[in-house]
Amino acid sequence: MIAHDQEGGSEHDPGTGFDLEVAMKISRVFVASVAVLGLAGWAGSAHADAAAGKAKFADICSECHEVADFAGEDAKGLADSIKKIVAGQTKHKKALKLTDAEVADLAAYMAAGK
Repeated sequence: MIAHDQEGGSEHDPGTGFDLEVAMKISRVFVASVAVLGLAGWAGSAHADAAAGKAKFADICSECHEVADFAGEDAKGLADSIKKIVAGQTKHKKALKLTDAEVADLAAYMAAGK
């Protein structure tokens, strides 16, 4: 059973001493943190340089791939796939060594398809 604290008016469970007001504050902080991290991830891909991605594509991808094959694809999905190749988690013809910024640039260019 939940009881109200006589002095502060906060709710707590007398059996556990758990303060629901504290739990709600923690929940709000958690939700806000997740939202900020999500926006930070989106912002990182929003600043990708497609021109740099074009140069990188010409250097390492164009031997086997055409950029038009990726036109309209989601840049984040492409970046995730490229990261798996870089990490060796996805089989690929040759090993790739790319920074996160290069992956984002490459994915932005590939998603644009031009």
